[in-house]
Amino acid sequence: MATTVKCTLCKETVDATKYSDHLAEKHASEIAPVDPFLDHSSNSRTVTLVRGPLNLADYSGGKYLSASDVPSGTGQFSFRILSFVNDPKGQSKLTVQITETFGKELFGLNTTNIRMLESLLSAEGTTDGQALIGREVVCGLGRQQNLQTLQFVPSIFVLALRPKA
Repeated sequence: MATTVKCTLCKETVDATKYSDHLAEKHASEIAPVDPFLDHSSNSRTVTLVRGPLNLADYSGGKYLSASDVPSGTGQFSFRILSFVNDPKGQSKLTVQITETFGKELFGLNTTNIRMLESLLSAEGTTDGQALIGREVVCGLGRQQNLQTLQFVPSIFVLALRPKA
């Protein structure tokens, strides 16, 4: 028995091996290439087909600083926050552009690190995240549970903010 899927555009049930043909035949006029610079800040739930070359490193954190980029034996390290950026391909709640650190220029802030930065700023009397621009952030490595695999994996944790220069 052939595996079937439901078309995300018309909800028609289609043979899985013929799904791309179905999209090309029935929905060619509805499918537009994905613009990486498109503002995805709206809560629109429109599904679009990704066409053309697909660099998987863009989706796996290739340009993001991750624990695997930090050399073995490194205790603490720091970077300066240059700006907040909207990366539609990013998976993080909040992304910051940073001074080049271990060859990377973006850092995706998870909820834990956002809360730590919020706490550090609050201790300085502000809750405005823009106060982080130009600040040096001190980080360390730890282990955090991956909620998909339930295994503990290396992770970057925000430890402190260096005093303003």
